[in-house]
Amino acid sequence: MRKKSSFYHLEIQKHRTHPYGLLRNSYRENGKVRHETMCRITGVSYEQLKAMQAVLQGKTVMKEEFKITESREYGASYACVELMKELGLDKIIHSHNREEWVCAALAMIAGRLVYAGSKLSLSHCTSFSALWEVCGIDKEIDVNVHCYDAMDKLFGRQKAIQKALAKKHLANGTLVLYDITSSYMEGEYTDSELVDFGYNRDKKKGHEQIVISLLCAKDGCPIAVEVLKGNTKDSSTVLDKINELKEQYDIEKVIFVGDRGMHTQVNYDQLDHETVKVISALSHTRIKTLMEEEIVQLSLFDEKNIVEVIDGDLRYFLCKNPEMAEKEHRTRQALLKKTTEALDKIIASTRKSKYTKQIRIGKALNKHKMGKFLMDFHDNN
Repeated sequence: MRKKSSFYHLEIQKHRTHPYGLLRNSYRENGKVRHETMCRITGVSYEQLKAMQAVLQGKTVMKEEFKITESREYGASYACVELMKELGLDKIIHSHNREEWVCAALAMIAGRLVYAGSKLSLSHCTSFSALWEVCGIDKEIDVNVHCYDAMDKLFGRQKAIQKALAKKHLANGTLVLYDITSSYMEGEYTDSELVDFGYNRDKKKGHEQIVISLLCAKDGCPIAVEVLKGNTKDSSTVLDKINELKEQYDIEKVIFVGDRGMHTQVNYDQLDHETVKVISALSHTRIKTLMEEEIVQLSLFDEKNIVEVIDGDLRYFLCKNPEMAEKEHRTRQALLKKTTEALDKIIASTRKSKYTKQIRIGKALNKHKMGKFLMDFHDNN
């Protein structure tokens, strides 16, 4: 006798690369278990069939039944840390890469990429991030121990780390990129040997600063960084960096790339041109000199074609950038307007002393260096 049952289940059959499912009903007949096929399911993937099977077995939970009791960021931190390990950065920092300060250094690097916050905020991120656990530190985070002490140890390893990076990314005859920037400081640093007034690239007048130099491989990979005194000139660091490449990183031949503020004529004359080649941009003064010496002509500067001019051991590549020309034109017009307005105020002044007016005129012309564009100004005003 057949005993009916409402127990349905899904059997998955793997047939080559095309799996299919059989929806069956199980029942007992004359003391034996029988199966009745209700339908055949095709045209879906194996993963979809497994999901259907789980539903019929009651192994799924509805979305509304989920309750989030704790949630912390994991994926981005894990990806950053694994990428650093794949690149071998942990071993470059220190061969004993499981030491706690090395793990803390990796956490600070990943934290900078993922959260871009301060060291103090990073030490408080355990409530919403698994970053420190991912890096191997499963304890209460102390900003002094896990950040600042770790940075001191990292600083002690700086030369060794930079040498390892240079060995990995630099070779004889390679292209080396070099640049300098500055970072202004808030507050007073009377005991600092580095913080000082200098040329402020952030246009923050009245703020002391530090200068930061960065040496990179041709693909932009950072190799070495150095913090310099705030009044350090760009050009004064070039020769030291070239010597560093030779003495510390064993790079005898190099192509050094930097902006026009670094490669002065004095620096160029002191280089060993057999081992050091330089790529840079010409200053306006240098271009003017070349034109006066008739080495280049204004007609050679073209928007579409790059013209090569050879002068002894030097090669010049000439082109015209219309966007830069337009930008400089707008800047010049704005400065001319400011200078003209300042001169108009001086002319309209009721002060009778001609000598006082001349001093004020000189200061106004010198402020924005616009005197050469105002040749029609009359001294008798």
